[in-house]
Amino acid sequence: MDRNWPRAQEIAQTHGSRPYADVAALPADVQAVTIAAPTEVHRALARPFLDRGLSVLVEKPIARTLEEADDLLSAAEASGATLAVGHTERHNPAVAAALALVDRPGFVEVHRLGTFPERSLDIDVVFDLMIHDLDVLLATVRSESRRSKPSACRC
Repeated sequence: MDRNWPRAQEIAQTHGSRPYADVAALPADVQAVTIAAPTEVHRALARPFLDRGLSVLVEKPIARTLEEADDLLSAAEASGATLAVGHTERHNPAVAAALALVDRPGFVEVHRLGTFPERSLDIDVVFDLMIHDLDVLLATVRSESRRSKPSACRC
């Protein structure tokens, strides 16, 4: 499916599939979809599939706001569909190898050294890139996160 119908037809022809214009036109045997679109439209695109009971894998971040994310979670729960977010860095072989070597880190410092990708200008850098760092950090620390009061440290 693609809102750009000529593009949908081109891709379908290239890969020997059938393009669809909307959720209602999908065959009954479709069980899951992937949302690969800018974050600003994740909710609008994912919600009709979830309402229909189809499972959805959405690119990270799940949505632009907490309210949009909560809405998607509620829709998935109401329909019984699975809603998953693609955190691909967790499955990066280099990250997997590093995680196996780290046990109870005492200090973590993160540096983002890549070039600026101009593909995700609809969200800020935390949602676009740092979310991967935070996901890997949580996998490294292996404990529940919790909110704490700011310290009075004058470091």
